[in-house]
Amino acid sequence: MFKLINLFLILALSLIACTEQNTSTQETDHQELSEKYQIIVEIVNSVACTNAEDWTYTAIGAKACGGPHGYIAYSLSGIDVANFLNLVSEYTTAEHEFNIKWGIMSDCSLEPVPTDVICDDGVAQLIY
Repeated sequence: MFKLINLFLILALSLIACTEQNTSTQETDHQELSEKYQIIVEIVNSVACTNAEDWTYTAIGAKACGGPHGYIAYSLSGIDVANFLNLVSEYTTAEHEFNIKWGIMSDCSLEPVPTDVICDDGVAQLIY
């Protein structure tokens, strides 16, 4: 009887552990990445670009072969820069992990590095 109770408890705990495991799909993981990226874009768009000297850029994302998937301009004075760069870093790490988890492939080309930021009708534009 004691062995039967132990076996039942082990089985029950195993089932509970299995249901608590991460059951994400590539689609749900991609949606989470998209939401993180959208937050970053919203922060950038929350400040009008009126003086290009108040803006700079940073690499963002992770290509499967390495390197960033692009660059993004951001304000040096209108946002919490440390928080913003932390969000970009978290997004980049999450994309890197996504690529590994789902076996994502990329073209392995190097993204061009911007040379400057200009303001065009209130929007920061990267110059290559």
